Amino acid sequence: MLKVVEPNRNLWESAVVFAKEVKNSPTEFDIYASNHLIENIENPDIYFDLIEKCKHGLGEYVPNQTLWITDDERVVGMFDLRLQLNEKLMNCGGNLAYQIDPSFRGKRTVFHAYPLLCEYIKSHYGFDKILITCDKRNISSHKVILSLFNEFGGEELPPAKISDTETQIRYWINVK
Repeated sequence: MLKVVEPNRNLWESAVVFAKEVKNSPTEFDIYASNHLIENIENPDIYFDLIEKCKHGLGEYVPNQTLWITDDERVVGMFDLRLQLNEKLMNCGGNLAYQIDPSFRGKRTVFHAYPLLCEYIKSHYGFDKILITCDKRNISSHKVILSLFNEFGGEELPPAKISDTETQIRYWINVK
């Protein structure tokens, strides 16, 4: 059964397995939050300290909350929930990024975890909607976002041209 949980030491070994799987099967669209885990596999103290600092904003980054997606105590993905939006994130990045274990890709993991994420967002932050974006070339994420949009409603925004080769699709998705 899927759950959305805050990172914790009880699931550390599973998180390490997840990080190694992601590292061994990278995509060009991997997220910043998973890099924290991959870079700190050998030192959970640094990792947990880092994600705690990220809640308050770190350097050029807005405050963000890392959440793990678990399936029967196995870490199978993560959400990077950005708690504020700046101009850059309005065009590229939005409130939410996610990373899924390669063995769970294509199984609608994000779609099924989204209602659980909504519960977390409502109880901790009170957002009514979140902005989700992806590179137009990222067909898998585009399908996920469209599924969420069709299920939860929201608002489609005009695409944002980031560069000659990158255009971001952007949707506000309701938090229910």
